[in-house]
Amino acid sequence: MENTITRLQNGMTKESLTFSISSILAGALDVIEMGLPDSLTAEERRSYSRNPLTEMTDQENGAVGGAISAVAIIVAQSINDGIGNSDADSLLGDFSSICDKFVASNWSNEGDTLRYRIKRKLATSSKGYNVSEVYLDYPNTDEIAARLITALNIE
Repeated sequence: MENTITRLQNGMTKESLTFSISSILAGALDVIEMGLPDSLTAEERRSYSRNPLTEMTDQENGAVGGAISAVAIIVAQSINDGIGNSDADSLLGDFSSICDKFVASNWSNEGDTLRYRIKRKLATSSKGYNVSEVYLDYPNTDEIAARLITALNIE
């Protein structure tokens, strides 16, 4: 967009829009996380998905697509201008590809790399772990949302 957007619709502020987008994306990541090696064995994942381990399942693809659609809708309503799913995905830095990489990285070596990272973290921490510390290529939804806000030139 060429013009600076200084006033959002529907009571949104730049901060609330950024938070909303980040939350929507985090919801998609929650669905993906339920299918990662710390939750499932390779055999369990294979039992409900015909895709290779390193590719997103239909459910995960649906969650990512749904999140991108929700972002497109909330942005369009907030800036009073249409934005399609493809544009939203692009403005999010290609969120669908980011999620593809997230799944592929964590299922590489049948999930053994991730399981090793978790085991190592648990051995050195009495407080457990945060997924962003152990998951490979963990998407930072706050940064992704901020990227979209910057791309739209929202002040």
